[in-house]
Amino acid sequence: MSLKIGKAINYLLSNKPAVTALVNNRIYPIAAPDDTEVSFIVYKRLNINAKYTKDGCFENECSVKISVISKDYAESVDIIQAVRDTLELFKGEAGGITIRTSRVESASEDYGQDGYIQEVNFLITTN
Repeated sequence: MSLKIGKAINYLLSNKPAVTALVNNRIYPIAAPDDTEVSFIVYKRLNINAKYTKDGCFENECSVKISVISKDYAESVDIIQAVRDTLELFKGEAGGITIRTSRVESASEDYGQDGYIQEVNFLITTN
């Protein structure tokens, strides 16, 4: 089910008041539409590492990048922190996906034409 990890990410972020208070419903897979109002979140599956036994796949590790874009630096940090608080160490069902664990792999920040960019990469383990 790891190919559907984006559905789980969207479900978790869209249903977290601490996140939606900052970006409303501006949470997008892969890329935001050109006319999207800043601030917003974009999530993207980067990689899947399937683990197998002779009986088949028993676990998937999914690398996911969450990006926040905002015109205000402090706001971008607040949003990415709300994202981290929502996803880090999450275990359970989300959007029809069973998540065993979710942990931060790395984080970075940058500046682009749309504003300040905060990025966190998560490693999410699913069934």
